[in-house]
Amino acid sequence: MYFRPDPSKIFVCVGFGFFVEFTLPEAVNFINKKCTHLTSLSDSLTQDAARIKAHIKLVLEVSLTLCFIFVILNVVFNNYIVYNQC
Repeated sequence: MYFRPDPSKIFVCVGFGFFVEFTLPEAVNFINKKCTHLTSLSDSLTQDAARIKAHIKLVLEVSLTLCFIFVILNVVFNNYIVYNQC
């Protein structure tokens, strides 16, 4: 028995290891929809990453400011004690 491939149909991976046999126009339509979906998913993840990055920068800035304030208060407080003991 000889198998002749049908060039009017192709197999497309639809995910999770599953393949579906499509005609060429169906495959093009599926691929366009898949590209649109993946592009929107990518945009959403990019926005989430930018939001997380902004939160990290904010937390680092606040912690640096608090550390700076702590150092200044420590210096002022220690100098105050030293000057008042003399």
